[in-house]
Amino acid sequence: MIDLDLNKDGKIIGMLAHTLVDEKTINSGPAEKILREVVNKIITSKKNFIGKTLDAIVIGEKNGNILAKTKTSKNIKIKQNKILKTGEFVKIKITQAKNLGLYGKIIDK
Repeated sequence: MIDLDLNKDGKIIGMLAHTLVDEKTINSGPAEKILREVVNKIITSKKNFIGKTLDAIVIGEKNGNILAKTKTSKNIKIKQNKILKTGEFVKIKITQAKNLGLYGKIIDK
């Protein structure tokens, strides 16, 4: 097994996860194994945030989701009916970690 170092924010040096391609592009072999290990480490790192409350700033809205960013640059998607303004600070409880992203709900403005 290859040991991949994560920095304190759980990001892989070079952000390999953002270069993911669909499985048809990668044939089985060493590259696929390494890529799967990278993805698994990132997902495990993200899952450690489930249940935690994070301070974040609203950075916009996309596809009906509010987008927020923590002070450690973690992006969070929030399904929320409340109207929030860009630049507003909120407390978010992380409810899910999937597809390399965090999802949560606002618990305080």
